[in-house]
Amino acid sequence: MIMGVRERTLDALARYGERALMVLKLALRIADSNTGPKIFGEFDYKSLVRAIRELGVDYNPSPLLRSLEREYAIIETTYHSSTRHWWRFIDREAVREAIAIYEHGSPVYEEPRDPRVKALKAQVAALEPARLLAVLRELSSKERLTEGDKRVYRVIAFNDLDLAVELLERIRDGGYERLLPKEAEMLAEIVDLSYKIAEKLSGPPSELPLKPGILRAAARREPLNTGFY
Repeated sequence: MIMGVRERTLDALARYGERALMVLKLALRIADSNTGPKIFGEFDYKSLVRAIRELGVDYNPSPLLRSLEREYAIIETTYHSSTRHWWRFIDREAVREAIAIYEHGSPVYEEPRDPRVKALKAQVAALEPARLLAVLRELSSKERLTEGDKRVYRVIAFNDLDLAVELLERIRDGGYERLLPKEAEMLAEIVDLSYKIAEKLSGPPSELPLKPGILRAAARREPLNTGFY
């Protein structure tokens, strides 16, 4: 019997375990967030390694990627140069199903029957999490944010972040993570990256510049105007 991509992925997961699970999930996340034209492919080596390091894991995925391509035909190279390597999934949804079976014992990427799950899926889609993640990942990768970057971040922090948290809580409180794993993962990453950027903006107290209004009020012992200067 000729095995499909789902069965080949399950075989690879059984052989390589948590390493394969991590690499495939991160590769899927990169592919899902890559909403622009797929000029080179769906995910690339540099982005994958960066995502692995962000998890605090020291791991070179090259041998595993080679096996996933040559032995299991789960991915295929779409672009390769001396400095860049891109792949695409042969069947992205089949890989997703295999991961769901490996983690939960049954495929969960079926059309939901519960109207509350359908509503949550629609609301998460309306938030455009892939777009938000693309922006937040770029901002979090910068050492210093420009004033334009800060304006973009403020819009997300005040307009989108509350919605992301509310939807994530509703998914978790309702026990729908098993039915909406991709949505829950993306929302959680939005929250985590927002916090990471906030820490970068706040910095040590001694490094924060004092605004002229604060200095004048301190010198005269005047009450501060708590509005924006």
